[in-house]
Amino acid sequence: MSARRALTALAVVGCIALGAAHAVETEVTPADADTLAGILAGVPRARSGVLADDIATIRAVQAAVLQTAPIHRPIPHGQTREPADLVRAAAGLCYDRSRTIEKALRLLGFDVRHVFLLSTAEHSPLAALVTPGVESHAVTELETVAGWLVVDSNAPWISVDRTGRPVSMADLQDRLADVSPVPDGIYREPVWPIYGLYSRHVRFFPPFNGIPDVIGANCSAIWSADRWRGPIRERGGCYARSVAG
Repeated sequence: MSARRALTALAVVGCIALGAAHAVETEVTPADADTLAGILAGVPRARSGVLADDIATIRAVQAAVLQTAPIHRPIPHGQTREPADLVRAAAGLCYDRSRTIEKALRLLGFDVRHVFLLSTAEHSPLAALVTPGVESHAVTELETVAGWLVVDSNAPWISVDRTGRPVSMADLQDRLADVSPVPDGIYREPVWPIYGLYSRHVRFFPPFNGIPDVIGANCSAIWSADRWRGPIRERGGCYARSVAG
């Protein structure tokens, strides 16, 4: 092996190790479960395999979290934002509430993905990623018995069509006319949905040291470049925090 290839291999291994060491944990901890038991009082715990029941549970979880943190005020940067933090603050922004929504839905047995929506109305996706102040939003996508749908973290809205069927993030902007009512703002703009991106400033999750956090195992996320001005389709699973912005 040439010296150049050896250095490249070491760099790749180093990046994977660094990412694993700074991964954003997504598992529901015992402390989370205790807190969520209070938040989710009265929410059905068992999944029936019926879409209508899934939808009812999702709406109940969303409503419970919005009621827990009704004040639109962020948990400060450099502090944890787990379910117990949200309860103590009784307030939060999209990135605070979405964390608790996701853990609640995982606890109830749903497959969940965190989605960072980045507006590309005025910039290319990569330029938007590194430009401070570009509009963004944190939402949750989860799999129901009939497909994936989006759960908003600021308003009591989920992406179902007029017949009650789920609409995925990949299809949402192409089907806005079918989904009602869609909140004003970023959903109606060209966006880049980045799966697993939590922040562009690495001050949402420990260790708050400016090092990107990536789940290294099976990290093969590739976003297609064929729709730069619209939804980018996910082709893998990679959780990351960017140092940009």
